[in-house]
Amino acid sequence: AEGSADTAVLSPMAVDPGYIPFIREQVAKVDLFIPFIDEEIDQLLRHDDEKIWEKCLLPEPVTTKVCLYKDEFQAFCTENGLPVAPSVESDETGLPAVFKPRLGRGGKGVEVIRSIQGLREKRTQKGVVQQFIPGDEYTIDALFSKDHDLLRISARQRDMASGVSTIGTITDPEPFL
Repeated sequence: AEGSADTAVLSPMAVDPGYIPFIREQVAKVDLFIPFIDEEIDQLLRHDDEKIWEKCLLPEPVTTKVCLYKDEFQAFCTENGLPVAPSVESDETGLPAVFKPRLGRGGKGVEVIRSIQGLREKRTQKGVVQQFIPGDEYTIDALFSKDHDLLRISARQRDMASGVSTIGTITDPEPFL
């Protein structure tokens, strides 16, 4: 039927050296490529292959880069006056703070920093150090058309297990619009 998938293919892990060659081979055979995890998208950005991006269900690479890497997203939001947790710039203020690695999903590598020494250590790593804001955490998924039109959003409250969000509870997206 038109609009449905005929087949699905299991690819190598994104960190596997064979991932990009495999995707290049597969993309010639498909109408649409849907990467699911941050590590895949990171590899696609590193290789910047126009033939892959033409069939990829992602925004253009420059937009994808801003949205994928936490340091770039923090800078974009700050520069454009969008709400984002403030960066912690000084050792004397801003504790507790939160460190988020440049690339990561599900809370992996996220740490609450409670000491000046911890703050100094995290500043040597790639990522962002933000003011800690207590409360419920949500993630927003957005689906855009190739013409950059917003098609749908989904809001999920992040449910934690051992400090890592493995699943989320879908919530009403209306308050986030």
